[in-house]
Amino acid sequence: MTEQMSKRELTPDQRKQMAQRLEMMSGMMHRMSGVEAMPGDE
Repeated sequence: MTEQMSKRELTPDQRKQMAQRLEMMSGMMHRMSGVEAMPGDE
């Protein structure tokens, strides 16, 4: 993913997609770390 960014300019659409993907991933990380912090609470 990072290689794509450095190789060439992204179209606005690709940028939007990438931003959504990053947002989703950080959201998942957040939830996972939250679950780890509070075991048994899903």
